[in-house]
Amino acid sequence: MSISETIEYYCFVSQIVDSFPPVGIQVKWSDIYRKNATSTYNFTYEKACVLFNIAALHSQKAFKFTSSMESLGDIQIVINEYKEAANCFLYIRQVLFSSYGQDNKTWDMSEAALLGFENFCHALSQLAVAKKADLSGTKPYAKSAILFGCQKMFDDAAAAFESSNAPSSSWATLCHILSEFCLGNAYLYLAEYAKQRLETTSTGCGLLVGLGAEAEKVFRAILEKYRKALSKPLSEMATDLVQKSHTTYIEGMKENRAYLEVQTPVSDFPQVEAKILHPLTEPDIPNIGPGSFEKMVPQYVVDALARYHSFAQGELDKLIQSIEGYNKQLEQVKENLHVDNVISTAKSKAGLPEEYWEQIQDIQEKDGLQTLFSRLHSMNSKASAVKTSMQELQQELGELQKPGNPPLSSALSQIMVELNKFMGYLGEAMSGEQKVNDQVQKVTQNRTYLESSRGDLEAQLPSEDLSGNAQVALEQLQKAVGEIDSILQTRRQKINELLAMEKDDSKIRDELIQEKGSGDERGIFTRNFNLIKDKFHELELSMQCQNTYISALQQRFEEFNMAMKSEPSYMQRQSVLINISRTIEAFNNASSFIAEGTTFYEKLDANYKQLRARFDAEKKSASPGFGSPKRSFPPASGSPPPQGPGE
Repeated sequence: MSISETIEYYCFVSQIVDSFPPVGIQVKWSDIYRKNATSTYNFTYEKACVLFNIAALHSQKAFKFTSSMESLGDIQIVINEYKEAANCFLYIRQVLFSSYGQDNKTWDMSEAALLGFENFCHALSQLAVAKKADLSGTKPYAKSAILFGCQKMFDDAAAAFESSNAPSSSWATLCHILSEFCLGNAYLYLAEYAKQRLETTSTGCGLLVGLGAEAEKVFRAILEKYRKALSKPLSEMATDLVQKSHTTYIEGMKENRAYLEVQTPVSDFPQVEAKILHPLTEPDIPNIGPGSFEKMVPQYVVDALARYHSFAQGELDKLIQSIEGYNKQLEQVKENLHVDNVISTAKSKAGLPEEYWEQIQDIQEKDGLQTLFSRLHSMNSKASAVKTSMQELQQELGELQKPGNPPLSSALSQIMVELNKFMGYLGEAMSGEQKVNDQVQKVTQNRTYLESSRGDLEAQLPSEDLSGNAQVALEQLQKAVGEIDSILQTRRQKINELLAMEKDDSKIRDELIQEKGSGDERGIFTRNFNLIKDKFHELELSMQCQNTYISALQQRFEEFNMAMKSEPSYMQRQSVLINISRTIEAFNNASSFIAEGTTFYEKLDANYKQLRARFDAEKKSASPGFGSPKRSFPPASGSPPPQGPGE
C-alpha cells in the first residue's frame, strides 16, 4: 500500500476507535521480522500498528533518495520523510501506547523499541541536515555540533533497542556503527575548524594533529569491531574515511614542524554542544472528515443522522434565538446608558486615558489634520471637475436635440441615457458630501484636541478623588454591570454547550446502529433532543429575571448620576473626555468618508471619459447633419454604479 492509502485506512481505524464503543474485532500483527505475531481485540493496537507502517513507508521513501542527495531538493525530501517517520513513532509511544501497553504485543511495539525507532529516524533526518549544511557552506564548527547531535540520538536509539527484548541485536549494532561514523566525521569537521583557526591565529596545530589522529582511530575501530556487521557501502565508506583522516593527520604533522605544538589529547578537544534540530511534532495526518465516516457505517444511518441534524438544528435555532433576544436587550440597555464609558471616566483619577492619547499621537505623527484637509480639497476638486465635464457633454447633446436637427442616432441616444444615469449618481452623492462636511466641521470645531500635547490635554482634566458617597455609588454601579456581564457570559457559554451537544451525535448514532433501521426514528430524535432542551431549561430562571436585572442597573445608574452631580471635577472630566472621544470619532469618520468619496469620483470620472470618447467617435463618424451614423457603438458593458461618499 502507498502512504496515502495507508493514511486513509488509518483515518478509518481512528474513527472507529474515537467514535464507537469498543468493537469485537480481532486483529493480528507480526513483528518487522515476520517471525513473531500477536492477536488482540484492542482496536487501538490496530491503530498503532497502522501508524507504525506509515512511519516505515516514510522511512522507505526517504531511503530511496539517500543515494541521490546531490541537490537541496532531494535532501529536503530525506529530511522531511525521516522526520515524519520519527513523528509517527513518537505519537505511538506517547499517545497510543497507554491504551494497549498492558496487552500482548510484539517486541517492536514496546515502549523501548518505539523510542529506538524514533531516535533512529530523527538522527537520520539530522544526518541529511548535515549533508545540506555541506552544500550550503555552513561553517565546520556548526557542522560538528550537528553531527554530535546525531551521535547522541544514535546512542539513545542503541540503548533503547538493547532494552527492548528484540530477537536480534542488529538494530542496536547499526545504531552503534552510525554513532561512531558521526563521531569520526565530527572530529574531521573540527579539524577543518582547527585548520582555519591556524591560518588566522597561528595557534591550534596540536589540536589539528590530535583530531586527525583520533578520527583515524575511530574509523579503524569501526572496520575492526564491526567487520561482520558492516554492509559493503558502509565498509567502503569507513575505508575512505580512514584515508581522509590519515591525510588530515599527516598534513597537520607537516604544519607542526613550524609550530612544534604537542598533540592535543581527546580530553582537551573543544567541548562542542550537541545540537538536536527540528523538534518532533504530531504526525501530519489529515483530520477525519464526514466523508470518512460515511464510508464506514450503513447508508441508512448516515441518512438518519442527516435528518436528525436537520430537525435538531431547526429546534435549536429557536431556542438560541430566544436567548440571543434576551442578550441583545441587556446589551442595548448597557449601550444606551454608556455605562462602560461612564465607569471608565469615574475610575480615571488623573491623566488622559492611554487609548485616547495613542490615537491622537498617531494623528499628529502622520500630520493627520493637514492630510485630511488636503484630501478633502482634492476630493472636492475632482467632484467639481467631473460635474463640469458632464454638464458640458450634457449641453452638447442638448444642442443636437434642438428643433431643425436630425433625430439622434441610436448610439447617441444610448450615450444620453448613460450620461443621465451618471448625472443621477452625481446627484445622489450630494448626501454623502453632506456627511463628509458634517464630520469635518466637528473636527474643525475641536481641532485643538488633536493638536495639543498630552500635558495640555491633561491640564484640562481634574484629578480630585471622588467623595465617599460618589465612590459607593460607583462601586454599586460596577457591581450591577458585573452581574449583567456575568449573566451574558453564562448564557453564551450555554449556547456553546447547546451547539456542541447538537453536533455530538455519537449516542444517537449508536442507537440507530443497534436498532438496525427498524426502530422509532422520530422517538429516537425527540429523546436525544430532550437532553438539549434540559440543558436549555437551566437558563429559564435567568431569562425570567431579565426585567429585574435591567431595573437594578437603571436604578444604580440613576443613583450614580445623582451622586456625581455634587462632583464637579468628575462632570468636567467627563465633558472633556466625551469631546475628545467625539472629535477622534469625527476624524476617523471624515477620513473614511473622504476615501470613499475620492474613489467614487475617480470611478465616475473614468466612466465619463469612456462616454466622452464614444461621443467624440460618434460625432466623427456621423454625417455632417448628425443623421444616421455610418457605424454605431454598443452601450458600455453594465458595471455597478460607484458608491457615493459616506454611503
